[in-house]
Amino acid sequence: MASARSLSRRRPEPVLPRAGRKRQGSQGGVCAVPGPGRVSRLRDGEPRSRRYMGRTFCPRTSAAQPNQEGSCVMCSIAGCDRPAKARTWCPEHYNNWYRRGDPLLGSRPKRFPDRKQPLFDRFWSKVDFSTPDGCWEWRGSIRHELGYGEVWVQGKRKYAHRTAYEIVYGDIPEGDVVRHRCDNPRCVRPEHLLTGSQAENLQDARERGRATQPPLHRGESHHLAKLTHRVAGEIRERWATGGVTQADLARELGVSAPAIRQLLLGRTWNDA
Repeated sequence: MASARSLSRRRPEPVLPRAGRKRQGSQGGVCAVPGPGRVSRLRDGEPRSRRYMGRTFCPRTSAAQPNQEGSCVMCSIAGCDRPAKARTWCPEHYNNWYRRGDPLLGSRPKRFPDRKQPLFDRFWSKVDFSTPDGCWEWRGSIRHELGYGEVWVQGKRKYAHRTAYEIVYGDIPEGDVVRHRCDNPRCVRPEHLLTGSQAENLQDARERGRATQPPLHRGESHHLAKLTHRVAGEIRERWATGGVTQADLARELGVSAPAIRQLLLGRTWNDA
């Protein structure tokens, strides 16, 4: 015989749902509010509706619930037949107002709406043809400070002058670059473009003065120099007279001993 303590520990039997039990409002029907009758949606092959305040409404009306006059609360925007969510607007118009401040503004405009256009039309629409006998300058995006234009082609950024050459003449030979006859980085006129090697491109830049070498900072003009030409001459004179070591000279002048050795060997400050 089971004890009272063991009986109290027994789990209660699960309550199974009644067979054929229907939820309230699962029966089909036509919306009870005045206006065009909307049949409720289907569920398991049968119409489905909901009941509110003792009346049957379609899913659209039951989601928004009827107003006090008994008419279905729909979106107040002209031409919209969706049920209202808040502020008498449907979810779409309400979200437009919430995000952009106006229910009629629509969704955010695409950042690059012209990328779906053909490359030929999209490319030449950004070119200035105001000088028929001169350069056709690129009016789109500029890639860097040198002034070369760029354009998106199949999800990649490409130089505008290279794209213009490929549109007119075809593929660029492997290993070649596209050079400008006019020396204008923004020019995309096909007659002003030609292919060549990188060495030829650099030669063109040097001849046109676009590849000037930066000044070479040596000796006193270098920003890290600790000695001067006068001090370098004095170090050589003191070392020639004797009585001083390279370590003493380095410690006195605040430089390293190898720097003094390189100076005395004539490898540095040889013009002093």
